[in-house]
Amino acid sequence: MRKTLSFDMDAIMGYSREQLEGVFRVNEQEIIELLDMNKELLRRVKDLEKDIQIYKEHIKALEEIKVDAKASKSVWKTIAISIGAFFALFLAIFRGENNK
Repeated sequence: MRKTLSFDMDAIMGYSREQLEGVFRVNEQEIIELLDMNKELLRRVKDLEKDIQIYKEHIKALEEIKVDAKASKSVWKTIAISIGAFFALFLAIFRGENNK
């Protein structure tokens, strides 16, 4: 991947023009590679942000479904209790007529 280069200023001052141009090319290439890596990482960050947004939307939808499911359970419980009470009343009336 990337090489870490460190130079001693005194050593660099003793370089010939060709050596300095070589150092310049190496540094230029390293800068290009770093810029490419930076672009790729920025793309990945944006993709991850999009994924996070999608997952947040999915979580919101699932929470709504969960709330709806809880609400429908309580409605069914109320209906079941009402039907049970109705039949209990019906049986009480029916048994009362049979006992007379």
